[in-house]
Amino acid sequence: SFIPESGCFVDAVFFDQQYLGSCENLQIPSVDSHHWLLVSFGRYGDLNADEKIDASDALLALQSSVRLASLNVSQEAAGDVDNNGTVNAADALLILQHSVRLIDRFPADQS
Repeated sequence: SFIPESGCFVDAVFFDQQYLGSCENLQIPSVDSHHWLLVSFGRYGDLNADEKIDASDALLALQSSVRLASLNVSQEAAGDVDNNGTVNAADALLILQHSVRLIDRFPADQS
């Protein structure tokens, strides 16, 4: 099993160059020396993947919530910091609070 470090999530899983998905409950085949497994991780709140959680991430979440910006699958996973299945203004607020250190963890990281 894969347990991402605090604040992270499984972004993508590949098995022998085949994309298996990014969601929970993946069925991963047995891995031996003739196969390879690649697991990519993302960080909650880091929508632009610049390795920082700041106001630009909150802005992107807010723009997405009013359909001024489109998010890819990885950005949606990173932006849904309250773990309710959608990126909305509440996520933008949490990301902004995290960026100024009013909170140190997101609700999605605690589930």
